[in-house]
Formats: sequence, structure tokens, C-alpha cells
Amino acid sequence: MDTETLRTFLEVNKTRHFARAAGNLFLTQAAVSARIRQLEDRLGARLFTRGRNNIQLTPAGHRLLPHAEAVIAGWNRAKLEVGTEDDGRSLIVLGCLPSLREALLDTWLADLYGSGAQPMLQIELLNSAALVNRVREQSVSMALLYEPPKARDLTATEVATLNLRLVSSRRKVGLSAPIDDYIHVDWGTSIRLTVEALLNPQTTTLLRVDTPMLAYRFLQNTGGTALLPETMVEDDLHSRRLHLLTDSPALERPVYLLRSAELPGGKEAERIAASLAAQ
Repeated sequence: MDTETLRTFLEVNKTRHFARAAGNLFLTQAAVSARIRQLEDRLGARLFTRGRNNIQLTPAGHRLLPHAEAVIAGWNRAKLEVGTEDDGRSLIVLGCLPSLREALLDTWLADLYGSGAQPMLQIELLNSAALVNRVREQSVSMALLYEPPKARDLTATEVATLNLRLVSSRRKVGLSAPIDDYIHVDWGTSIRLTVEALLNPQTTTLLRVDTPMLAYRFLQNTGGTALLPETMVEDDLHSRRLHLLTDSPALERPVYLLRSAELPGGKEAERIAASLAAQ
């Protein structure tokens, strides 16, 4: 049995929505529907009732649910155990938001391996919902994200803070004036609401991206306004290629390390967590 098909079944059951499940799994809705049909054909039973905005498990789906969860949990444990090297190192799968790869992970990885440490790391870039799901099902050892859920089966520790600044390719752009070239970088819901409250209500979003480097390159090549890490733009501010928005405050974006409360991951995972917390 293809574990990805069972994983898709579990995601549809969790979200009760084919489109949301597709987004969390980085698939098209058609691909999710095809996987569920394939699973139903193999089992010879319908697994979901498909009413409008009302997707529910059938009795057969309820019977499959604990078996699917057991198969996925067993497979995840097997991957981590088989991934142990002969020298005793364990595979650590670190999930990360795309924006954090550029804002935090690149520097941390260089420092970690530059210090002589040789962990066996696998990095996976996922959205927030997928990161939480993967930590829960233990296919990711730990995850870096902005807004962790409050749940008994998960633990979240603040490990870093990003300092963000509103910058523009144009001089003397102020918060009070409408901005028609704003580039939205996904820094999480709380930062988005803070920025919306700061900017003029008539501000127009020109582009939405999930990585700061894409926004930064756009500013360099085309121009615009964006919220970017200070470390990314400090040289441009000094050389006046970019400019701070007038009267704009520095914003702090806490970064959290999410882990399973039931399976913390062993000594290797503890060393990785400690290294991240030292950033």
C-alpha cells in the first residue's frame, strides 16, 4: 500500500475539505481526489460522503482510520530508525518555513557545520499547516515556524527573533501615504495585521511571496516596498539603494521550534535544538 495515499486519506479526514487537504499536501485538488478514488477502488468501499461543504467519513472510512494512523506512524518510526548511521548518528528531519530558510537557516547551517559538528540533517520546506501535521505524525523531528499551535501533544520553544523593517526603493515614502507597489512577504498572521494597521488603508499589494529573497530581488530589479529582515537590507540602507519608510518602527518576529511532546527525538535532536536556541 502506498503510504502517500493513506497520508492523503488522513489529511482529508482532518480537514474535511479536499481543497484544504490539497494545499497542506502541496498537491492539486484533482490529485487528492484521484488518490482517494484509488484507495476506495482498492478497498472496494466508499470512504467519504461528499456533500457540499460536508465531507464525512463513511462507516468503512471510520474502520480504516485507526489502521491508516498505525501504518503511517509505524512507517515514520521506521524511516527514522533506518536512517541511523553506523557511527550512531540519527537522521534529524528539520521542517522549516520557506521564509525562514533565507532569514535564519542559511546562516545557522553554516555556523553549525563550520563549528565541526556533523549531524545527519534533512531539511524540508513546508507551510505552517503541513509542518504542524508532520511533527504530529512524527515524520518531521522538529520544525521552525512563527505561530505554533497550543496543544498538549506539542511543545514550542522560542529560539530566535527576526528584526524586520519596512523598506522602499523610493526616497521619502511615509506610512501616511498610500503605497501602490507593496510586496507582501508571509511573516505570519500577527505581523500581517500589524503592518496593515501601520500602512495607509489605500495601500495596494502588488505581489505576494513566501520568501524574503524573492521580494528583495524584486525591489532591486523592479522597485517597490516590502517588510524585510534588517540583516538582508542593512548594506542597501547604508548605500541608499533602499530607504526606510518614514516613521516606520522596527518589528520583531519570534521564531519557534516545534517538537512532539511524546517523541522529543533523542540526544542528536537535543543538540540540534540547543544549537538553534543559541542563535
